[in-house]
Amino acid sequence: MRRLLAEPVLLALVGLSVVLDAVASIIRHVNLGSGLDLSFFDQAVWHYSKFQAPFSSILGKDLLGDHFHPLVAVLAPLYWIWSDPRMLLIAQAVLVAASIVPVFLFAKPRLGRVGAYLLAAAYAAFWGLQVGALYDFHELAFAPLLIALTIFFADRRRWGWFWLSVALVLLVKEDLSVYVVFLGVYLLTLREFPISRTVRATRTGPTRRSARICRMRFGPSFALPGASSPSHCRTRRSATPRWRCSCPSCS
Repeated sequence: MRRLLAEPVLLALVGLSVVLDAVASIIRHVNLGSGLDLSFFDQAVWHYSKFQAPFSSILGKDLLGDHFHPLVAVLAPLYWIWSDPRMLLIAQAVLVAASIVPVFLFAKPRLGRVGAYLLAAAYAAFWGLQVGALYDFHELAFAPLLIALTIFFADRRRWGWFWLSVALVLLVKEDLSVYVVFLGVYLLTLREFPISRTVRATRTGPTRRSARICRMRFGPSFALPGASSPSHCRTRRSATPRWRCSCPSCS
């Protein structure tokens, strides 16, 4: 915290990014530019704020049956303050802007203060990041900050905070387990062998199993055309998992 207070320009850059992204996304929303993703997560966070499962009346199922993103639940307290989808847009702007800080701290020892500021400013203005910040709301709003933190803590060899960041990355979305694999490969090149083996193990570890269990528990079963006989399962088993088939032999 002291390091951040010693960098008022960095704090100003983060604050400016929050304001610009929040205002732009809210203007887009009030002008009817929002899409389905914002409505999905508005319902999910509202249910979380009531200590309920994140059911979506639009999809007709629990959102955890679609993707494994339990970290979204940490936003529930915001709806105790203001139960409005614009709160999610503000939260997304804050999350994206906060990722500027670890980028700056990572670059400063390598590029110096001026170079780190230039890189942080370029990162904040990066088109891909801004498009993500202005696109409704998505669970991947957590990703830039957490990915930057995993790299920063690995670089500083602060393994306790590193493992916490990795655990949170895996709670953002099941797809990010692929990133964790390559993070393990990166650590392997640094000869951090015990750390890298454990990180790479998460690729086929609890996140994938958790995602499958959530889909089994929350995803609605359905039958494909012609899926009423056991022969369908024998011929299509490679393409149709048992838990998604509704025929008598699999149910």
